[in-house]
Amino acid sequence: MNKRFSDIDMHMHSRASDGTDTPESLITAIRKQGIKTFSLTDHDTIKGTMEVERLLSRPSFGPSISGAVSFDPENSLTFFRGIEFSCRAPVRRCHILGYDFDPENASFREALRLGKEKRDEKLLRRLDYLKNTQHIIISEKDRDELMALEICGKPHMAKVLIRMGYAATITEAIEKYLKYIPGEKYGEDRIPAEMAISAILDSGGIPVWAHPLRGIGEKPLSKEDLEKQLQFLIAYGIRGLECYYSLYTEQEAAFLLEKAEKYHLAVSAGSDYHGTNKTVNPGELNAFGKILTAADITLLDLLGDRSHSHPVPDTLRYRSPTVR
Repeated sequence: MNKRFSDIDMHMHSRASDGTDTPESLITAIRKQGIKTFSLTDHDTIKGTMEVERLLSRPSFGPSISGAVSFDPENSLTFFRGIEFSCRAPVRRCHILGYDFDPENASFREALRLGKEKRDEKLLRRLDYLKNTQHIIISEKDRDELMALEICGKPHMAKVLIRMGYAATITEAIEKYLKYIPGEKYGEDRIPAEMAISAILDSGGIPVWAHPLRGIGEKPLSKEDLEKQLQFLIAYGIRGLECYYSLYTEQEAAFLLEKAEKYHLAVSAGSDYHGTNKTVNPGELNAFGKILTAADITLLDLLGDRSHSHPVPDTLRYRSPTVR
């Protein structure tokens, strides 16, 4: 079956986290693919998304709209600020997408700070694991380069292992050396999901549960565990589900759409594009060839509505003891 692509993509990554595209080359890639509406949702950082916003806000691209959306009238591009927080939750690790947030909000900045702190701790633990368990010693030069990255993920470490001759591909390097590292299985290295959701809501944004059934390279979540996890996330204030995703079959998408309707959650759609680090294309929003339109993605209605900007109730707000 020939792959068919939509002109909307609300889940993409750049080199600011674990993708391979620069913000500028990402814009080029989505234009080439025919994407009209998109969001950059890098892991635990907004460096890339703010750079895309800056690029699209230049006079040659068009004016910025409301500080959170950039519109390029010449090429009909609409861009929303985005992020993907890596989180721990009661049932299983998860990812929480955030859209249209205020990047200067104190709660949001604290979630970013803690996420970066945990990412740095994770990198040191992975380096120690390679040294002490796999007997692989990363050079001081490579170690410094990894530490200097805004967000260092497994693909970055995998490329070092490839250069050292331990693997031929990123997938092989991750599977052989980085997949099962103590302390990562249950998400001890991530911020709490309730903190991420509250931070997004406090900053006027919309929190969405990313790829609820499974992400690329993840084991499927059972329907029973998904329901349990969803109940926790609803209590924390989640507003949407990523029902359409590059891996998902028609049956899986239908199951998630039923959940979204039952719990009055917005429907989102994303490819999880990572450039050459993953074999997914911009606009590849499902595995069954359906081309989606704005009518299928009700998250876009919320993003245009602005009623989501109401503060989250105190009963749902995550309180961090380290908020400054």
